[in-house]
Amino acid sequence: RIGEAIAALGLPTVIVQEGGYLCDALGDNLTAFLTGFGGKKD
Repeated sequence: RIGEAIAALGLPTVIVQEGGYLCDALGDNLTAFLTGFGGKKD
């Protein structure tokens, strides 16, 4: 949902994934964010 909300603003956006977090769900979370963000194209 946050990816969709950010995309809906219609502003130029830079996405930076910071390192150093060991989490099994990180890949799934990133995929969900990018899917939501990329799905809002006009």
